[in-house]
Amino acid sequence: MIQAIWRHFTHNYQEGGFRQVICKIFWRFHQWIWSDTVCLVYRQDLQEFRLEPRLPLTESALDFAAMHELEYFKAHAFPEAMQARLDSGELCHGYLLDRKLANLGWTSRGYLEIAPGVRIYEEHSIGIYDCYTFPAFRSRGIYTDSLIRMLRQIRHEGVSRSLIAVAPDNIPSIRAIEKVGFSPLYRATISQRFGRTRLRESEFRAGPQTQT
Repeated sequence: MIQAIWRHFTHNYQEGGFRQVICKIFWRFHQWIWSDTVCLVYRQDLQEFRLEPRLPLTESALDFAAMHELEYFKAHAFPEAMQARLDSGELCHGYLLDRKLANLGWTSRGYLEIAPGVRIYEEHSIGIYDCYTFPAFRSRGIYTDSLIRMLRQIRHEGVSRSLIAVAPDNIPSIRAIEKVGFSPLYRATISQRFGRTRLRESEFRAGPQTQT
């Protein structure tokens, strides 16, 4: 526990010095006391999914050693958390271009975790989460291509549906998610009051959220 806290401190200090460390502490305290976090939840039915990838990406299932070697920052900053994900059966999918890690994403079977400890359960589904495109590879369609590859693999495994969530202000990700065929399911609001968490669902429509 102490080691994990120290890693968080070190990561934030390296990113932005003591100012970022202090801001992060106050932010976490505020989140615990009283906060509302919103995300948009999408679903993809895969029976008719036929999209093909267009980019020459190399796919690889990443274990912890591979994540570390390919310089995925979370493997260095939060190794215990990444190993815990793998130990729980979640999979890390890596997509390489010119032998460099360009994008990765995680999948979980039977549920989608939209926040720490907050899960949406759905039978016969796989959740896609924590996708990350490295800065040097952005604005090249790599996230879209990676989603297509993940969905093709999920369909090949015989799973009929996939779930994904995104922040309402993450316009590039929303566009990619909708481009590959995900349909809006609902808007999820995660309310935290003095450490107690509540999940509320409300309707939303694709369109206005994707406009700049």
